[in-house]
Parts: sequence; C-alpha cells; structure tokens
Amino acid sequence: MGIEHLNKLLSSWQAKAAAGDLDRLAALLQKHDDLSVTEFCTAVERAFQTPSLRGHQQLVPIETWLEELRQSENSKELFEPLISRIKKMPNRELFALANAYCGIDAKFKKKADAVEAIRERSVADGSVQRQLKGISGIF
Repeated sequence: MGIEHLNKLLSSWQAKAAAGDLDRLAALLQKHDDLSVTEFCTAVERAFQTPSLRGHQQLVPIETWLEELRQSENSKELFEPLISRIKKMPNRELFALANAYCGIDAKFKKKADAVEAIRERSVADGSVQRQLKGISGIF
C-alpha cells in the first residue's frame, strides 16, 4: 500500500508523529478494505454529522438499500453480498432498514435479529412470487 511506503519515508526523515498518524490511517483502511473509497468516505462523513442532521438524511440511504434488497430478492448471487454489506451498517440504520423492508415496527436488540428478519422476508417474498408464477401458468 502506498501509505506504508510514505510512512517509511516519513520515519526515515524523523517525522515520527506523522508516521504514527499514517499507521493509524492504514490500520483503519485495512479494517474496511471491502468498501470502495467512495463508500468509505461516505461512512466517515456520516459519522461526523450531527445526530439531528443524520436522522433527517437517513431516508435517502434507507430507500436506496430497500431498492437494492428488492432487486436482489430473486438472485442469491446478488442477495448474499448485499447482506454482507448490510451487516456492517450501524445498528440504528440496520434496524430501520429491517423494519422498512419487512413492513413491521420491531424493537431489534441485535444485528443478527434484524438480518434474520430481512432474510425471512426475502424468502417469503420469493415463495409468493413462485406461487404466483405457478398459478398464472394454469390460466
């Protein structure tokens, strides 16, 4: 990674504070290496927003997630990677997404419960769609 090379260069220049900062940045980036630069920057910007602004702007991302979930319902190849990304959402946003997607107002206590609700809803929707296709073939 380029940051590591820059860190070595700074260390050789006796700029230990800057090198330490780059170490922290590199470690943080490695924890989130599954995100694109845009996704990472969005997450950082969201983390710095005030809570009142954050709640106000929440609807747009939730709607985007909902659309992605609906588009991926019939494709395990699309659904599973999406679920992996959803699991990394902050609790509040994940719980809101699960409630919106499932059409409920549950008080989730754990991420796993919210993810399971999303999975169950997706399976149920897929089952209904298969039944409707079967019925439409009769007529």
